Amino acid sequence: MSKSLVSIAIAFILGFTGIFIGLTVYQKFNPPLERPNNLPGLLWPKPKALTDFSLLDQDATVFDRRRIQGKWTFWYFGYTNCPDACPMALTTMRALSEKLEMAGEVENFQFSFVSVDPKRDTLDHLKKYVSFFDESFVAVTGDTLSLKRLTSQFGVLHVYGEEGEDGNYLVDHTTAYLLTDPSSRFVGLFRQPHDVNELFSQFLDIKKFLEDIGT
Repeated sequence: MSKSLVSIAIAFILGFTGIFIGLTVYQKFNPPLERPNNLPGLLWPKPKALTDFSLLDQDATVFDRRRIQGKWTFWYFGYTNCPDACPMALTTMRALSEKLEMAGEVENFQFSFVSVDPKRDTLDHLKKYVSFFDESFVAVTGDTLSLKRLTSQFGVLHVYGEEGEDGNYLVDHTTAYLLTDPSSRFVGLFRQPHDVNELFSQFLDIKKFLEDIGT
């Protein structure tokens, strides 16, 4: 074997060895960010970043992705004529907001109630509805296409029931709280039943986890 071939072979071996050592060191100090078993509700790894959407809030102001960046946002999709799930969800969220305020964690937190019934839920009606629970809550809605751009990203479902003689109808809808982080990523899902103390601790644990890993 010529000296040149020997040199190439040695260089190849050294290069491969260097790559192997480098990967071993990297994996040791940068373990894969798997979903922790003790964080119920966390959607991890690879949380989905929301893409552009545009709705209107109760003050007729555009509510889009820019409005959720820099904030932790709890979402609930429903409608104001909902007989049970929605009033309970907003009552629980008001209690959660109060606990977060007492803990000094409310500054970069917001709650968004998204109406999937724009036919009946006018902006004025939405404003009166959410103000009954908490004036800081953001109520939003939009036309069918605008709503779909958002609901499809969360996997939220809603089905309109048959309209009665009085013009009223029920809407079957997803009843989970959804959570996006300040980078507008879908990072949490909390199914019923909703206990405010559990939501409080789960949210703070998720927040601490994501802040600690710096993503």
